[in-house]
Amino acid sequence: MREQEGVVVLGFGPQPIDFISKAAKLCGKTAVMCPDTARMAGANLAAGTPAELAKLRERLEAGAVLEAKVAQADSGLSQNAIMWLATGERGTSSETLFTLTTGHDCTGDWGYSHPHDPDDLSRCRKLLDQCPELVSCLPRVAAAGPEWAALVPRWDELCALMDEESPDWREGRGSAPKTYALMKSIFASAQQ
Repeated sequence: MREQEGVVVLGFGPQPIDFISKAAKLCGKTAVMCPDTARMAGANLAAGTPAELAKLRERLEAGAVLEAKVAQADSGLSQNAIMWLATGERGTSSETLFTLTTGHDCTGDWGYSHPHDPDDLSRCRKLLDQCPELVSCLPRVAAAGPEWAALVPRWDELCALMDEESPDWREGRGSAPKTYALMKSIFASAQQ
């Protein structure tokens, strides 16, 4: 199997255990997995270079938006929320945030989760950036568990630190070790 330029590998349904290693060989050394691209394509897994995955997401966006608008036509969700469901960067913590602020369950069988690191936190923040109408509902999320209950009152502090420490976080650049340390401290206090 030779590395191919411009390749995105999609996996539909159950995949063999070596799917990821074969996809990495085919897509090259900079290949990553992207659950958002997979979701938009109706696949279970998507692998490729960040640039190729971005190109594919752009091509899939119109169909994903149309599908979400049809599926959510009578849901009472804002256009911003429908767009996030279709094209937003999603993880279990941002889906928990969405579920508890809108009343629309998108966590499925996974249940509720809190952001575990700055990458998770960035997806939650991108949701609130894309759907500013949900910011005022943030206190509802404290009911999701002790970690969220500890996190919500310190949300602004955590976001300010992340912005200061990693100003390019929206583009996926930089690191935020102080933000991560503060998150761990907040979660440790929630366990006491």
